[in-house]
Amino acid sequence: MYSEFRINHFYKFSGSMRLKFFSFIVFMFVVYLIIFCYLFKRTTVRNKYKVNLEHVIVHIDLKGAPPKLEYLESLLPTFQEYGVNGILMEYEDMFPYENKLVNLSSRNCYDREKLKRFLERAMIHEIRVIPLVQTFGHMEHVLKLEEFKHLREDLDYPDSICPSNIESIQLVHNMLAQVIDLHSSVSPLHYIHIGCDEVFSINKCEQCLAKNSRTPDIYLNHVNKIKDIVLNFSPYTTVLIWDDMLRKIKPKEWHNHDFSGFSSIEPVYWDYTPQVKVSHLNLFSYHSAFRNIWISSAYKGADGRQATLPKFKARFDNHHSWMIMILNYVFAGEVKVFNFKGIILTGWSRYSHLDPLCELLPASLPSLVLNLLLIRKFKAGLNYSDVFLDPDHFFNKYIAKDFYRYFRSSDHFSGLKEVDVTTEVWHFENNELFSLLKRYKVLIGNIDKAFTVEEELSSIEYYVESDNFNLNRAQDNINWCNEVLKKLQAWEEDISKKISRYYEKYVIEEYVGCKIYSTKKRVLKILNILNNYTPRVWPQRPFNSTRALT
Repeated sequence: MYSEFRINHFYKFSGSMRLKFFSFIVFMFVVYLIIFCYLFKRTTVRNKYKVNLEHVIVHIDLKGAPPKLEYLESLLPTFQEYGVNGILMEYEDMFPYENKLVNLSSRNCYDREKLKRFLERAMIHEIRVIPLVQTFGHMEHVLKLEEFKHLREDLDYPDSICPSNIESIQLVHNMLAQVIDLHSSVSPLHYIHIGCDEVFSINKCEQCLAKNSRTPDIYLNHVNKIKDIVLNFSPYTTVLIWDDMLRKIKPKEWHNHDFSGFSSIEPVYWDYTPQVKVSHLNLFSYHSAFRNIWISSAYKGADGRQATLPKFKARFDNHHSWMIMILNYVFAGEVKVFNFKGIILTGWSRYSHLDPLCELLPASLPSLVLNLLLIRKFKAGLNYSDVFLDPDHFFNKYIAKDFYRYFRSSDHFSGLKEVDVTTEVWHFENNELFSLLKRYKVLIGNIDKAFTVEEELSSIEYYVESDNFNLNRAQDNINWCNEVLKKLQAWEEDISKKISRYYEKYVIEEYVGCKIYSTKKRVLKILNILNNYTPRVWPQRPFNSTRALT
């Protein structure tokens, strides 16, 4: 009986212990799960779903269209507010060269003292100005001149300098000396960009061919020489180059080239398409040869050689695609996330020195702010689900509110496509200029439509020259031409007055003249034909149609 009692008590006690033990295990598991989720959440927000870009750089392209320095200075607080800590200043012929290089500068280049003041003001706003000096390709502003044309790689084209000519190296040496000296007189020069992109003519002249060297070696040797020149003037400066010429080196051939002297060089991988197409093999090659890698997008200057306004959706998609691409980027064989050094938001004014002007900087400010907001959000961190949002949903969820606040807009749009076509509700410093450019696009669009093959204006010249035109329609067409010319004249006066706040008269004359030249000429031609067509009799059919073609 006693034994039975002990046994029953033992099992009762053991069952109680088992229940307590099981409860303890469940409790500890819940505690562990809570701690794990908390730590996972902290890790996710802090490390996993954010981009770490040390530098956010805005590119200001001055090629023959320098904004007034007072205007650039007025943008510094906005740049700082939206996370910009650097400006890439592409001087080209706007730098105030002196002495033997004075002819490299445009007659409306920046004043040296005013430029220094701008550099000082940028420092106050914690913005570093990085000079960009082309040293290989895109040297039209130099090689177009009579005194330097003998330095061209191909005498027919003034874009690329011959790297084998000792005078070429001396010229670049002198250019860099003056630019580095001016910048260093204001603050230490941490970075300089030497271009080296789109070298269309390379290894073509007799001097280069006589070396019997591979084209990539000629390119790399020249880049290395320029780097040495920079370091001779400024030993602690890092040299940036655009990467497109490096892409031409096949990854499997990468090890055939010497990169031992490239520790002070960092490539900038650029892609301006809405959906970036990055070669991960090229990136891996860069990773093996260079200390850091940068990326580059475009807030303007990538939507056509004569684009009037940037395409907001295309520009936003480009930046969104870049951010997704570099988010949690890990190279093969590595565990640690790779942090790209910085992003350069390019804003091209021309596709090259001898091309027409594309979008103006003041009218492109909305696109710039839009994409700076995007980058700021990715730097702050995302939830896991945000990574899978398409650009429109991402804009509506995270960017739209701040974007509308900046432009004091009362209307909210369902997506970026609407933003592309709607501006009347915007209220910002440059919205009058923006609206004038939208007005231009509508006006030119209507005129172009009137000259399509389905419309009467397209056939007037042919039938007048064939002496078979209906005079009953002449006056209506004359009235239309006169009305259109009045509208063009009014737009020309309005836009010239508005742009004068931002640019000098030389830029205004070129920009406005180019915008209306061909359209105005076409309308005046038709008007002249109609005004001079005064027949009283017409020939018997069939009329001589070949007269219109002679």
